[in-house]
Amino acid sequence: MDRVAAEVPDTLLLAEAFWLLEGYFVRTLGMHRVYNSAFMNMLRDEENASYRRVVKDTLEFDPEVLKRFVNFMSNPDERTAIDQFGKGDKYFGVATLLATMPGLPMIGHGQIEGFAEKYGMEYRRAYRDERPEAWLVERHEREIFPLFHRRHLFADVHDFVLYDVYDPGGWVNEDVFAYSNRAGDERGLVVYHNRYAEAHGWIKTSAAYSVPDESGGRRLVQRSLGEALGLHPDGEWYTIVREQRSGLEFIRKSADLCRDGLFVDLHAYGCQVFLDIHEIQAGPDAPLALLAEQLAGGGVSSVAAALRDMQLAPLHTAVRALTVRSAGAGAGEGGAVRRLVEIATTRAASAGSDTPEVKAPVEAEAPLAETTAAVKRILDALVEVTGATGDVARATATFRARAEAALSLPEIPGGGRLHAGLTRSAAWYAIFGRLVYDAIVSVADPTARGADAAIEKLQLSPSVAAVFRDLGTDEAESWRLVALIRLLHRLPLPGSVAHLPADDRAAALARALIADEEVRPYIKVNVWEEVSWFNRESFEQVLWWMLVFDGLEAVAVAAGSKTHVARLLEADRLVTALSRAAEASNYQLDALEAAAAAPSAPSSPSAPSAPSAPSKPPAPATGE
Repeated sequence: MDRVAAEVPDTLLLAEAFWLLEGYFVRTLGMHRVYNSAFMNMLRDEENASYRRVVKDTLEFDPEVLKRFVNFMSNPDERTAIDQFGKGDKYFGVATLLATMPGLPMIGHGQIEGFAEKYGMEYRRAYRDERPEAWLVERHEREIFPLFHRRHLFADVHDFVLYDVYDPGGWVNEDVFAYSNRAGDERGLVVYHNRYAEAHGWIKTSAAYSVPDESGGRRLVQRSLGEALGLHPDGEWYTIVREQRSGLEFIRKSADLCRDGLFVDLHAYGCQVFLDIHEIQAGPDAPLALLAEQLAGGGVSSVAAALRDMQLAPLHTAVRALTVRSAGAGAGEGGAVRRLVEIATTRAASAGSDTPEVKAPVEAEAPLAETTAAVKRILDALVEVTGATGDVARATATFRARAEAALSLPEIPGGGRLHAGLTRSAAWYAIFGRLVYDAIVSVADPTARGADAAIEKLQLSPSVAAVFRDLGTDEAESWRLVALIRLLHRLPLPGSVAHLPADDRAAALARALIADEEVRPYIKVNVWEEVSWFNRESFEQVLWWMLVFDGLEAVAVAAGSKTHVARLLEADRLVTALSRAAEASNYQLDALEAAAAAPSAPSSPSAPSAPSAPSKPPAPATGE
């Protein structure tokens, strides 16, 4: 050892020691690293008090020694880790200690894959034909690997603190390993119960550890949990932590953690790893303080999202109110929206291609007015909770005009393709849903530069899905409708290419569809042998929706005149051209635009051909 230190001082000296001689090799002989067999043997045999004593003795002598230990759960001379620790919570609890204790963690051959055959150094080959257990590897990837990626937080000993966990009776529970560590502003706390039993208690005060004193010797000190984590002991500060196993975030008042510590409740071989620990200052009436009181110690998937939900609660409530039954409504009625849908589907079922065009029927006036009032309440709530600057009165009036136009769609003459599907309630749910969506967008994002981002921040999807469930759709159908509404807001309409020469319009629409990445899932684009294919039925559904909303816009803009009929005929011509182009392209996405640009025999503008209706009514297309 003396010659090595003198002649080759940069050599890493690694020792193999057993029977608690690890400290001797480090302290006396000066080895840089030593295999720590006590970690494997004592934790396997659940000699928890003895191993905690090993760690405590090391901390009291010199914490720097602790980071020289090479911790392992198996090596070529021992039984495999799976054989010794199993594949359940005990294995993953000890593996968590391996990944988060100071020192050097060592993974045995086949340990992650779950191999049970002992791997001897004299073996020329494996005797068993073992295969990696996918679920075991996946659990490592979820629970253990992220901790190895943060070894900088756990590897050193300067801020490592081991705690005694006191049960409610005031006794130290020697079966619980609790410790924290820091690296700069990062902080982590690990708690593991290495026994088949229940355990609960308080983490408050650390075990003693030695630090250099002024005289050149060492003295023993202790720290509280609040001191070790660097928390504010007074003032209106709140500590937010994320528990790695559950993925939940928790809020605790910093002063409570400093005064009382942290209470933990662990099942057999239970393990908790608290990461991303940070503090936020907030007054007693601040949203964070109110959320902490509301949670009462419980966890949420995201504190930030929960705070946003609290802020947006009036808006979400207003959206849910779309299906609240009005006074005097029957037991089976779900509010004005349901009545509007019933009127629309009845009109679609009774209308024929020769039915004269009429305005929305008188019986629709009351539910239409009620729905419009509900939409205005949504927009008022949006302004209240977000400070949005859009024109609420204008957005409300636009919704009313477009809702009236939608109710007139079944009465437009000559709309054979358009009328297909309008007898389905789900189609009308999507139509009215998009009209509400458009009204919200116009107020939330008046510039129309980031509509999707603006809506995403409002977290409306769960409330909208709840509206659809209230209307009678199942869970899956409700979320399909939510996704469909997002698509309908983005669809290019035939009227948007009216300024182009007639022969260029179909190709321009095809180009717009292809360019929108959001459209691809709905037409079920898939790649096979380097060719992008799309689904015929889904594409027909998208074309139908383009025709529906182009017709709706035409009626809303040109109400009282006949110009919208001509626009609808032109839209039908373009949709028919795209349908034929899709067939000509053999449903290859990259060939669609060229097929749409190819000359084709014009259809008669006075009697457009009636294309085949979608194989399923259009509303629920999602690209599943």
